[in-house]
Amino acid sequence: MKIDVEGYEGSVLRGMVQSLTERRCRKVIVEVDQHRAAGLGVAFDPDLFMAQHGYRPSVEAAGRQHFDQCYLPQA
Repeated sequence: MKIDVEGYEGSVLRGMVQSLTERRCRKVIVEVDQHRAAGLGVAFDPDLFMAQHGYRPSVEAAGRQHFDQCYLPQA
């Protein structure tokens, strides 16, 4: 699944909790743009949220503000 909703990725992911908890997605690609989300007043930590639901990031995000992150189910 690819999520690119111009800063509202957190809202979409929160709506997917059941699918994530049940590991229905083999991978979830999320466009991460912390600056845009903060500007919209919807700052969100996708790595933390996804980890809480059993997914791990596969792209090194160090220092990046805007990129596509791929989350995979944890073993």
